[in-house]
Amino acid sequence: MKQIIREGDPVPRMVFIVRGRIKRNQSLSKGMVASSILEPGGFLGDELLSWCLRRPFIDRLPASSATFVCLESSEAFGLDANHLRY
Repeated sequence: MKQIIREGDPVPRMVFIVRGRIKRNQSLSKGMVASSILEPGGFLGDELLSWCLRRPFIDRLPASSATFVCLESSEAFGLDANHLRY
């Protein structure tokens, strides 16, 4: 399984899933972990939506709220943070 991004790491792009499945794991309180599966039509990196609209603008990328791992060969379309910024 290929890790895409770890929880807490900066989010460099939004990723829209075209083919395949990606697992999302998010740490909760008391050591609990919430998991879900993203399929075609799903996306990750939504932290960038509020980041690019924030005024005054902050250049530091937001942290990922979850860890994302490919469960199988996947195809996706990405929008880099710099493209969302404007």
